Amino acid sequence: MHLRTTLCAIAILATLAPGGAETAVPAAIVINIEGPQNAPVYIMQYLRAREQFTLNHFTILTVAYLKSCVTEKITGGHVVIGTERSTVRERGSQSWETSKCDSANISPVTRAEGAELTIYGLSPVFRVQGPRIAHVVRVDAPAPELALKVPEGVSEYDMAKHGQKLEPGGVYRVTVSYRRVVVRVDPAAKATVPVISRLIDL
Repeated sequence: MHLRTTLCAIAILATLAPGGAETAVPAAIVINIEGPQNAPVYIMQYLRAREQFTLNHFTILTVAYLKSCVTEKITGGHVVIGTERSTVRERGSQSWETSKCDSANISPVTRAEGAELTIYGLSPVFRVQGPRIAHVVRVDAPAPELALKVPEGVSEYDMAKHGQKLEPGGVYRVTVSYRRVVVRVDPAAKATVPVISRLIDL
């Protein structure tokens, strides 16, 4: 009984501590890495606020923020992850762009049960660890089911790289193993948009 009370108290204090709620959920996700193969992060890795690491001077890191929908390209330096933007020190450089994204529903950590995810690109990127098969079924109109095979050792499936796309305004049910989400393609969705605008994570 005392153990349960102690554990509850610890959980409450962690939430109330400065930055506790912010660091409990992912703030950003690694989209791409260019350069030396010794980067301290990996593609499709979630990053939390206050997390920090140092990049090789020749490493170019692309990260996207879930809350602000900002995509950053960072070259070298010491990187401190924020809640909406990164801080880059020690001669590092960064550029950024803001795009549309469904910030509340991108990550399954913050997505409410049964909530729909809206994407703004016609060719989604699926965050899924292979080997898996992502089943994509249109639920608002007749259409062939898509079975997207994710090879072993791969952490993403980008429909754009396979010449595949969904229909603007379409509603789809995406299932990987026992996980599923309903995805709505924005009627004004475009073929070429940043990954954060078309990311699906189950």
